[in-house]
Amino acid sequence: MLKTILLGLLALVVLAVCVLLFTPVRVFLRYRHEELTVWAKVLWIKRVDLYPPKKAKKQRLEEKPEAPPSPKAGAKGGGAQRVMDMLTMVSDLLPVLGESLGYMLRRITLRQCDIAMVVGKEEAADTAIQVGRIYALGYNAYGVLCSFIRVKAFHLHVTPDYIHETQQAAADLCLSARPSSLLMGGLLFLAKGGTKVLRTLLPQKPGKKSRKAKGKTSNNVKVGA
Repeated sequence: MLKTILLGLLALVVLAVCVLLFTPVRVFLRYRHEELTVWAKVLWIKRVDLYPPKKAKKQRLEEKPEAPPSPKAGAKGGGAQRVMDMLTMVSDLLPVLGESLGYMLRRITLRQCDIAMVVGKEEAADTAIQVGRIYALGYNAYGVLCSFIRVKAFHLHVTPDYIHETQQAAADLCLSARPSSLLMGGLLFLAKGGTKVLRTLLPQKPGKKSRKAKGKTSNNVKVGA
């Protein structure tokens, strides 16, 4: 009787682990008023806040509310510049990661990506140039994303502000992946590139180097008749 109970509990544990491994985990990112919020959800489970930490939230609630900024408060960039830096980083970093983490990246799905920006410069011509630059960065990043991960939705909307010199941005993203796929990708990365990393990090024995050096020098030296 005790054995059957233990076997039943073990089967339930194994089943729960399998469900957690093969159930997609959704990670949400929200950027508002130059503040980033990240949380995760699995099935019907209540969301788990990842960033910012709870201590930082309590400190913000205890602080007194500040007066609303004037329209010219964001003239030097702020949120819009951070979003532009993020798009540039995606375009530059994904091709590098794709060489070693291609299997893992192909199992990640971008379910939602909504980016809205308001851009205003001193001159109307500068505003138009900035809008075109943001669209170029955004859709270049979109092309890179489609090459390495699954993209279901990508929306970028830039509104030019010819009256006020402001730069504001807001973004909502949702990424999903199965933990089993990420685990498998990590194992494949260790199997393929782990040995190379260990060779570069761990010092080699001097005997092996000297033997190789001796072999090279013996091949280069010509023996005269």
